[in-house]
Amino acid sequence: ISVFCLLILAIVPGSWYGWIFGDEFTGINKIIWTIAPGILFFGIALIQGYYFSSTGKHYVNAIASSAGLMITIVAGFILIPGWGSYGAGITASISYGITALVVVYYYKREMKLIKK
Repeated sequence: ISVFCLLILAIVPGSWYGWIFGDEFTGINKIIWTIAPGILFFGIALIQGYYFSSTGKHYVNAIASSAGLMITIVAGFILIPGWGSYGAGITASISYGITALVVVYYYKREMKLIKK
């Protein structure tokens, strides 16, 4: 469902966003493309994270969120000054991707799909 909704948001012409929300939103569809991978990654992290929350292993979500926060801080200082909104979208996608990777790693380890 997320992929379908993101595709719709991404293929809507920027001029339509400008018409609906005002001229400031005219180029928003290009920014949506930079954050779309992150939204998909975060969906994975949420699904896997629910498993750890329900089994009382909240530390996994804390570790994953902390890793994402560190990436956000570092990448934000590097990408946002030069690329503005596009840099912010890329930063969010990288951060969400790292968060998802950490949660998936712990999930696979929990299911004994990989060794500790």
